[in-house]
Amino acid sequence: MHFGVWSKGCHGKVRIAGKRRHPRRLPGRSVQAWRPGEGNGCDGSGSGTCVALATGPGQTASDGGDDRNGLFSRFLIEKIGQAGQPIDAVLKDVKENVFRASNGVQRPWIFADMIGDFYFKPVTTGPITLNRSQSYVEAGQKLYQQGSFEAAAGSFDQAVRIDPENAFGYNALGSARARLKQWSEAVSLYGKAIEIKPDYAAAYFNRGVAYNNAGRFELAVQDFSWAIDEEPYDPRILDLRGRAYLSLRDQDHALADFDRAIELNSSDSEAFMGRGMVAFRQGDYQKALREFTQSIELRPSAEAYERRADTFQSLRRTADADGDLKKAAAMRARK
Repeated sequence: MHFGVWSKGCHGKVRIAGKRRHPRRLPGRSVQAWRPGEGNGCDGSGSGTCVALATGPGQTASDGGDDRNGLFSRFLIEKIGQAGQPIDAVLKDVKENVFRASNGVQRPWIFADMIGDFYFKPVTTGPITLNRSQSYVEAGQKLYQQGSFEAAAGSFDQAVRIDPENAFGYNALGSARARLKQWSEAVSLYGKAIEIKPDYAAAYFNRGVAYNNAGRFELAVQDFSWAIDEEPYDPRILDLRGRAYLSLRDQDHALADFDRAIELNSSDSEAFMGRGMVAFRQGDYQKALREFTQSIELRPSAEAYERRADTFQSLRRTADADGDLKKAAAMRARK
């Protein structure tokens, strides 16, 4: 069986053999028929080639019994009609299905040496493709909200395979990888979203968070700055850029970001905590105490209590420090 393929950015041949025995050899880009008694094997294959055989060396493939096609052909026919599935994914599924259906007796043999992606059926454009992609995105969002981040990543991955121009899908996939602490992969996925949609502020913001968590603070500042250019009235971004500046020991720029965030939202507890951190580093413990207290009054958090405890210690108020540490511990225990 020879199947035509649609290719994206690559050249080569795909040869798929449904013979009941493994062929004798695979010279260059062709499949040479097996000859009885001459053994099985291959001499390698050239670049841009994919060869898939119904069974491996020394094995005999199932002829399918009463079915028209053998196991390998039957499962392959089921898979090749699925749009947007690269050939490596198709053949992997077929191989697993054949192996299970034959109770481990028949194991297809696959050799691939391709550059780029090959498809039996290309991704179509239009409402059907977009609807399928969106359905995977929505399923991924539900899984994400349930805390099933690995499963959510799988759903988002399907969405971008179906619609490779889905910037939202790449951003969502990056967020799922970030929740799994796979920072490098998350950064790459956010970058793909930005490549597709250069004004995507959420992707810049999320990539900045990933850079920040990975300790790459200068790149975090850069991404947060681009996000602020697109969304100049979002205090969250200013809070995070301020934190990144603090990590770079740039207290002046950090304080400017926290001040601006409070101008935009006078109830921004994170910005008050950020200003407390700047004051603490500058040795102004009374000011730090006021800022941390304001942050706690707006939105109590374990971090704010811990930072105020450090300030109490610096002011030699040990009992107050102990009280804040107990509150922080109680809050962390509840999470």
